[in-house]
Amino acid sequence: MPSTQPTTSRRRALSLSALAVGSALGGCTSLFDDGPPTAERQVSPDWRPSPGQWSTWNYDFARTSHNPFAEPPRREPSPAWTYDVEESVDSLVVAKDTVFVGTEGEIVALRASTGDLQWRQSMPNGPRLTWIDGRLYGATGNELRAYTSDGDREWTYRRDEDQMQFFDVLERRGTVYLLFRNHIERIHADTGTKLGAQSLYGRFPVTTGGLVYASEYAIEAYEVDGKFDSRWSVLPENARQTYTYSAIANGLLYRPEYEPVSGPARLAIYDADSGTARERVPLEHTPRSPAVGADRSFVSTSVVTADEIGSEGNLLALSADGKRRWEYDAAGSLGPPAVANGTVFVGPFANGRVPLLAFDAENGDELWRLPISGSTLAIAGDTLYVSANGTVRALRR
Repeated sequence: MPSTQPTTSRRRALSLSALAVGSALGGCTSLFDDGPPTAERQVSPDWRPSPGQWSTWNYDFARTSHNPFAEPPRREPSPAWTYDVEESVDSLVVAKDTVFVGTEGEIVALRASTGDLQWRQSMPNGPRLTWIDGRLYGATGNELRAYTSDGDREWTYRRDEDQMQFFDVLERRGTVYLLFRNHIERIHADTGTKLGAQSLYGRFPVTTGGLVYASEYAIEAYEVDGKFDSRWSVLPENARQTYTYSAIANGLLYRPEYEPVSGPARLAIYDADSGTARERVPLEHTPRSPAVGADRSFVSTSVVTADEIGSEGNLLALSADGKRRWEYDAAGSLGPPAVANGTVFVGPFANGRVPLLAFDAENGDELWRLPISGSTLAIAGDTLYVSANGTVRALRR
């Protein structure tokens, strides 16, 4: 089994030894708040997935769910392969000709071309996967692991608290950031050693490489230079909140919103520089994470109340500035859409009445449908990957 200790090179052994000594003296406090040791691993703030990759649940850190390099099938596809994981799938990412699958208890790596098993690693509590510049991160509520593409563990960061808490992973310039609802932790990219923490709101982060935006109740915009520093904060009217990711593109922030008490929902579009509201598109049901292409945005909706969950939903296509273009009313609730090659893909949420659907992004014409119930999607190369009923399927022409 791979070691849980950091993988080091001889040329950085001295600096890492110094870091270990400092960590021992300072415990897990903010010992390095005034300037962390320089890391060999340096990821650019504007790092983006390369062709053949789908790096996180919404494709990239901008959360656009739009892969501009991919050419998935516009005509009805066939399964190129199917792999049984025997557990529910929590995340699905693609990189280096490998499909990485996070299930309830492990990480599974499959060859993208054939579906053959490459490696698997036990990781309890449903790891959420993120691929960043040659490294795979697996995050659960109380730890973060860094893996090579071959499944060798580079380091493990275990949190101070026993309480399970959801967090997102970002990385830039030698620092890995763990963004929680009410704080942000910073760790060294080479070693996984804690550098410090800040009491800032970090839920649902999005970025194109400049400001980082967090959003659940208010919208918080941060500048990042080692630490996070507040640039501006906006509280949407009527305390509208979101329970999923916004997307950022075209200098605009596309935020799915709903009102907790009365229930009205909308897709709100904000100026990314100032937080000024540009457009508010009313929606009948709770919106999911939007997908944003070059000149279109797409938002699906679901009924999420306990007694009617999954019962209704639709898919709405908008121009980049929020004008309605076309709409599809489904027989049940829809999962988040994904876009590539002029095609919008969407599956069901919490119901068996809606198939996997493909639409022409420009005019809304239905291109094909398949009786597959999954709504976790990833698009890379010529393939649409779908997780459904304990399986991962690769769909191609």
